[in-house]
Amino acid sequence: MPGLCVLCLTAVLAAFTRFAETVGPVVRCEPCDAGALMECKPLSKDCAERVREPGCGCCLSCALAEGQACGVYTGRCGSGLICQFQPGETRPLQALLEGRGACSRAASKKLNTFLLPAQKQGKRLTVLNVALSMKVLSWVGLFLLENHSSLRAIGCGSMLV
Repeated sequence: MPGLCVLCLTAVLAAFTRFAETVGPVVRCEPCDAGALMECKPLSKDCAERVREPGCGCCLSCALAEGQACGVYTGRCGSGLICQFQPGETRPLQALLEGRGACSRAASKKLNTFLLPAQKQGKRLTVLNVALSMKVLSWVGLFLLENHSSLRAIGCGSMLV
């Protein structure tokens, strides 16, 4: 039964993604023509990874490494990293707006262990992870059903209600 609900939710998310793509981007960026590229600053030679500047930027910048400070208005974290607020932060959104986050792999590891129970864990912990995973999926389903009433998941019963 949980497998069926995950499959249903995946189908709902796929439909939502297709719907979102038809709406188009909210912010329209100017094209990256030769004139815009001429204004780019040269990168330092010790730049380990190059990423596009945040927003509509045409230019490349050096990616932030693991542990470096980041936020909504800073450069981008490197491959496999996300900008995450510090543990114990009382105002996480404010911290990210002010650039007080850190590039980290921790969130993806936590999410993976949360959604994909490890084989070596005891039965009780695995059951807890599956139960929590289904709760997260039900929250996503509720969000989709409340905000996009034309999307419906069939066969998930109480998971999305």
